[in-house]
Amino acid sequence: MGFSRLFIGLVEAYVLGGKSGYRVRLPYGVGGTLVITGENFLETPAIRFGGEAASQVRFISSERLEADVPASLAAGIYDVVVTNPGGVAAVRSSGLTVGELLYLPLVVQ
Repeated sequence: MGFSRLFIGLVEAYVLGGKSGYRVRLPYGVGGTLVITGENFLETPAIRFGGEAASQVRFISSERLEADVPASLAAGIYDVVVTNPGGVAAVRSSGLTVGELLYLPLVVQ
């Protein structure tokens, strides 16, 4: 049985003894575990960060998943995509940032 509607409500990370909020930031090269809450998750979902698959996914309930972010994930901003069996997917846009953002000044001559 599949659901025609899938929803991601909140993405949190538990890494280095701390907890981050709505949009997650992980240090580069460390990885971590994301807790994804929402609705209508099935027991064998696929979770991707951009084009990279989670290294491990744990189904906790139809409203909660855990996903391990590989330490090898490149620095950048990623959509978090949960796809249930059958292809129904939900996206948390820009839900994961790996590394620090660096803002450079614009120099006009």
